[in-house]
Amino acid sequence: MSDAHRTTPDSHPDEDITKYLLERISGLETRNLELREEIRQVESEKRFIESQKVRYEREIRKLKSEVDKLRSPPLIIGTITDVAGDNRVVVQSSAGPKFMVRASGFIEAADLKPGARCTLNQQSLTIVDVLPQTYDSQIYGMEVEDIPVETYSDIGGLDEQITEIKEAVELPLTKPELFEKVGISPPKG
Repeated sequence: MSDAHRTTPDSHPDEDITKYLLERISGLETRNLELREEIRQVESEKRFIESQKVRYEREIRKLKSEVDKLRSPPLIIGTITDVAGDNRVVVQSSAGPKFMVRASGFIEAADLKPGARCTLNQQSLTIVDVLPQTYDSQIYGMEVEDIPVETYSDIGGLDEQITEIKEAVELPLTKPELFEKVGISPPKG
């Protein structure tokens, strides 16, 4: 007889198989219980996460509503004159006075530049929006796109007007010290 088929006088091959199968069944039942417990925990976590999601969505709707209220008219129009850092900005309101205000958290720091126009909440004076840069059509029409090639010598018969232009426009820009020496402020454009 070979070693593989040997049995001890106390054991029978059927008992060994039965014992093995019972141990295997017991192990599978234990694993099944572990997996059921794991499923229960995952489902519990899923319910918790879903309730958090609903709560966060509700909070987002509430915050969006508050932002819309902040951005709703009447708003004060102002011009940023200085950026102090830490989300603080000096703004001159359209009514005249200057204020040190804070910018809302949803405003990009890169948009907060001196000269930029903004809207302020009337109650808190918080910057709620930075307005796009607009051009006044009259100013846009007066802008010189191409530098003219003509000189004063090309213009004939307007010597008096040329002298007035030089005194009113060129001298204040090229030699402001002449006006300061006489004690008057240079004329503006």
